[in-house]
Amino acid sequence: LGIAILLADLAAPDRAPPASASEGWAGDRYLAARCSERREFVWITLWDSEADAHEFESAYLLVASAVRARAHLRDTPIAWREGREVRIASPALAPHVPALLAHARRSRVATLDEVFAFFAEPR
Repeated sequence: LGIAILLADLAAPDRAPPASASEGWAGDRYLAARCSERREFVWITLWDSEADAHEFESAYLLVASAVRARAHLRDTPIAWREGREVRIASPALAPHVPALLAHARRSRVATLDEVFAFFAEPR
């Protein structure tokens, strides 16, 4: 729902992405940072299929400049697809995405018990 709202809200009327661009979402991770007084971010999204990922990537590219303006970013975020993942980052953090992914904690969470287990304190 959040991705559908983001795409609909930021799209130019004559370049609106298809409503289906948010379908097939399978999870995401987000990092926001302040680097030298600038806002920077990384957003890793996972999709049910490579086709879903490709559709979202294409749709996001239509709103990337609006994201820059709305979030008061210095540079327009870039997006690229790796299989079922779409990786979006401000240009300053894009080179660091592989290292961030190497340390990201990932798990498929489908039940309430899995939510509590995922967010439990490490032992």
